[in-house]
Order: sequence, then structure tokens, then C-alpha cells
Amino acid sequence: MSLSSSEVRKIRNSRTWRDRVRPEQLRLFPYCRICDEKDKLTEAQEVDHIKPLEAGGDPFDPSNLQSLCKRCHVLKSAEENRQRMANMPDLAGRDPEVYSSAARRHKSRYLKRF
Repeated sequence: MSLSSSEVRKIRNSRTWRDRVRPEQLRLFPYCRICDEKDKLTEAQEVDHIKPLEAGGDPFDPSNLQSLCKRCHVLKSAEENRQRMANMPDLAGRDPEVYSSAARRHKSRYLKRF
């Protein structure tokens, strides 16, 4: 079951997420999973849902959570959003490259801050 954006916001703003699930994930896994796979040690600041909530991922299941640094989280989320937009029915017939280039510009601007 996929969730609407308002339902996703409610979960992310919930006490369960804020006070229990997110802190516990970062305590148990304090380093970025993606960086670790590249043999880099980077402190995690974000908790990511491996299967996005919008795609039906379980919001509180520890097996659906991973700790990421801000940079890796932004890159992963941008790619998920690009794929989601490319598959949206109301965008059928439009050039998906337009949305991809916008995502690349956003990612580029964000990464310049590091």
C-alpha cells in the first residue's frame, strides 16, 4: 500500500519516528551505508527508507531503514524522484529529459555546498 504525501509527512513528524525509530537507527548504525560500501567512513545524519514510503515501504520496520550521510541521502532521493516523475501518467508524452536535467541542476547546486 502506497501512502499519500500528507500521510508520509504525518509519519515523519510523528513522535514514534522522531523520538524512537530515527534515533535508535542512528545509534545502532552511526555511519553512512553507501559510503561504507565504497570503503569511506562518513557519519550518518539521515535515516532513509530503502523502499520509499510512497512506494509502500514500511515506515518503522528496521529492515527497511538505512543510515546515510546527507550527501548520499540527497543523491538517492533525487534519483528516486526522477524515476517517479518519469513514470507519472500525467507526464506521459512530455520529454523526461526536462525533469532529469532539473534534478541534475538541483543535485549539482546541493553538492557545491560540500
